[in-house]
Amino acid sequence: SRMSRKRTRPGSMGESDAMLYKYTFVAFLATMGLVFFLHFFTSIGTPRKRLPVETDQTKSCPYYREMMQNRPVGYWRLVEPRGSFTAANSANLEFPGTISSHVVMGEGWALRSCKVTSALFDAPGADISVPFEPTLNPNHYSLELWAQAKEGGAEVTGSQSPLSSTSSEEKQGYAIVVESNAEGERVWRVACGTGSTWVRAEGPVVVPGKWTHVLAAFDGKHLRISVDGQMYGDTTASCKPNQDAPLHIGGGGSKFGPWAGHIAEVVVYSHPLAQTIAGRHFNIGT
Repeated sequence: SRMSRKRTRPGSMGESDAMLYKYTFVAFLATMGLVFFLHFFTSIGTPRKRLPVETDQTKSCPYYREMMQNRPVGYWRLVEPRGSFTAANSANLEFPGTISSHVVMGEGWALRSCKVTSALFDAPGADISVPFEPTLNPNHYSLELWAQAKEGGAEVTGSQSPLSSTSSEEKQGYAIVVESNAEGERVWRVACGTGSTWVRAEGPVVVPGKWTHVLAAFDGKHLRISVDGQMYGDTTASCKPNQDAPLHIGGGGSKFGPWAGHIAEVVVYSHPLAQTIAGRHFNIGT
């Protein structure tokens, strides 16, 4: 008997070709699914850079533009709304601060020239910490901020620091502090560690409830402080940078006490600013 055979017309797809196409398509879908799976799960937990708080509180503010022109390495404006857990660094996206639950964000305006908010530190544990970073601890530097010491309450006798970056063990690093002088008056100071002791340059008496501009600098030989645009203390020092500990805004760190009051516009520069800059920055802010 004659065996019947299926013949394919020229240009048509045979059974073997159809199976090959089917398996190839299935393999393609499986590969794409695997690629998506790996991309999705490897992205979980990957830290993303947080953009600066680019609102009308920043780009349109003359004070903000002035700060950025001076090339800061750290600039925490503290303009985040209440409930925020991260303080953006407008100068460098890699160094944000972690806001503790005891800090109250979205407080009253710090600058008259711009409607920017501030942060309130008025409870135990109130702190904004930035992990240790050598860039924020240069050999020469300038430190700048606006602060308002709390009015009323119990008399304070220890140190209070709105900004500090000090080593956990050694006497190294820098801090802007309020301390009592020999007469018992609460005064503004900038302190730096030499490795064996702390050196301080002294400013004027603190006025509780008043927003105050502080600019401190170390140029390798002299440690100085200006308050509200006026130059005050200038002392010889051999300051050494912090080598291992976080930077603290309001929390005081390991060497100085915590701040009680408001803080805004915290800036760290890797170079000393000229003395004349203090007056300019104060005038722009007010």
